[in-house]
Amino acid sequence: MAEKVFGFNEAGYRRVVEATQKVLKTPTVGSQRRRQPPVVDPVPHVVGVLDEELLAPSNGWTDPETATMSIWKPIIGTSAPIEYEDSGENREIVNRDPSISGQAGDFVKAEWIYGELQPYYIGCGGGA
Repeated sequence: MAEKVFGFNEAGYRRVVEATQKVLKTPTVGSQRRRQPPVVDPVPHVVGVLDEELLAPSNGWTDPETATMSIWKPIIGTSAPIEYEDSGENREIVNRDPSISGQAGDFVKAEWIYGELQPYYIGCGGGA
C-alpha cells in the first residue's frame, strides 16, 4: 500500500500539488488590472524660443492655448555656461496656466506633462 502524505495517497497528493502549482502560476485579480501606460516623451524638459505668440488661457482645464516653439539643444563639448543652438525641431506647446503668456522670440522652458509639452517658464521682453 502506498504511503499517505498529509492524509492523501500518492496520486491524490500529486493532484493537490499540481492544482496548487496551477493556482500559483495564475495571476491574482489585482495583477490582472490593466493600467494605462503614461505617455512618455524621450526628452521631458526642453528649452527654446516661441515662434509665435502664446496667450494665457481664460480656463486652462477646458480651453488651453497652444503655440509653436523652436527647440534649442546644448552644444556638446562647450564649457559652462552651456551654449545652445537651434536644433531645427519645432514642437507645439500647450499653455494651461492663466498666469503665463509670451511673445514670439521669448525664451521658453517646457516640460512633458501627461502627454503635452507645457511651459513652466517664459522669459519676458525677449520677443522680436
